[in-house]
Amino acid sequence: MKSDKYVNEKLNITALTPILIGDEEGKNLSPTTDFVVKGGKALIINQNKLESLLSEDMEILDEYVDSIKDGSFDLENFIKDKLNADIEELTSFKLSIEGYLGKNEVKSFITSTGKPFLPGSTIKGAIRTAVIYDYLKCSGKRIIKSIFNTVGEINKLLEDKKKRRLTDNEFKKLNFLKNVKLKKKDYNELILFKHKETKTDKNGNEYSIDWGHDFRHIQISDSQLLEPDNTKIIQLFRYYLTKDDTKTEPWAQVLEEKTTTEFNFKIEKNFKDPFLQTINSNTYKEIFKMVNKFSLDVLDFELEMFNEFIAGGKEDKQKIKKNLEVIISYYNDLKEKIKFSRDNCAVIRIGGGKTYFDNSIGLALFKEDKEKFKQFRKILGFWKHSGGWKAPFVEENSPITRTFYLNKSNNELLPVGWAVIYFREDKDDIAKIFNLEKNRINIKSKIENNEAYESDDNELDLSKLENLGRVIRGKNNK
Repeated sequence: MKSDKYVNEKLNITALTPILIGDEEGKNLSPTTDFVVKGGKALIINQNKLESLLSEDMEILDEYVDSIKDGSFDLENFIKDKLNADIEELTSFKLSIEGYLGKNEVKSFITSTGKPFLPGSTIKGAIRTAVIYDYLKCSGKRIIKSIFNTVGEINKLLEDKKKRRLTDNEFKKLNFLKNVKLKKKDYNELILFKHKETKTDKNGNEYSIDWGHDFRHIQISDSQLLEPDNTKIIQLFRYYLTKDDTKTEPWAQVLEEKTTTEFNFKIEKNFKDPFLQTINSNTYKEIFKMVNKFSLDVLDFELEMFNEFIAGGKEDKQKIKKNLEVIISYYNDLKEKIKFSRDNCAVIRIGGGKTYFDNSIGLALFKEDKEKFKQFRKILGFWKHSGGWKAPFVEENSPITRTFYLNKSNNELLPVGWAVIYFREDKDDIAKIFNLEKNRINIKSKIENNEAYESDDNELDLSKLENLGRVIRGKNNK
């Protein structure tokens, strides 16, 4: 629906990789009370039915509680032997499991009335980060300059502190620069997008209107509710990029890749901030462009970091390289698909498994000046580690871990959280570009001479998609 003031559309969002958005109450699914593993699936128990059976016999209820307390409880056996009930009859729904779950708890996906959904606040937050990033890279470079100037002032005071005792005024200034200006003011999004307009009344007197936070003029609803079987259970791994090692993370219920839902996206036509006024005429196209620009830079950053970690891997160099091969291929391929889409969709990362650089202005600072960014994060104590008998230190290339999941069908580590946003009428084109009908994207890289960009208009040129994979593989094998 369109009006003079707003553009209001329904958009689709499809998970390209599993998406993890935890339950707001932090609830976990427990093997002692919530599910039974059977035939490669987790049978989620209907708690109302279970409680109804337990309430029929107080002795059985007491035994149930006591058995859970002593740690020897087996829910499946208890249901069959003590309640004389059929597991299937008590099952609300079944979730596929990738891997051996055993007796591990599972981090729940966010739900409403028992059904999973993608929160509008999560989608909007990711879009807002991309918009702020674009702002800082373009007309907002003064903000980056201000941050780095503040970093310089802080460093000077810290150097002076090593040589002599700071005056009271210098201590106050140091505290203000670190804890107020640097932490709260210079990169607070509410300040970045606060707009004041000066007007003149009929008597010729000037006055200001505070338009508040311009990004409030974008409203994103929660997605449509999905069915529980649109989710599955996977194990997440935190992989160390400095050595051939992983740390297991909690098992999690995630939105399954290729799952599609829709949400409402409402944009006010007349943004006041000069930087955002391009949205007034281009609406979704401009926002898609900003999101894709950020995602491409995130992917480039990740690939750059992967290569640095591989080069510095010492004795684990070849193992690190081998473990990252598939992810590097996936990211290169995703980059080319974003470019090929010509901003008719937006590739975005949401939910758990992201890093600091996916979620903040840190990437804009890093891209502007890598060394000054390192000083910035050192001052704020990002990624500070205990030094044992040494002083605490900030890891040079932190974060040094990434969160992946093990794709059992291919036995490969892959990232989580990637999704694509698009108009419903473009769903067939999006499915072709992102190979949503296949298990995973197999194209390793794309043609470098812009063969896929021949169309002169703004529509997707899909004429080369059919043989694109064959052509690319041929180029890569030369």
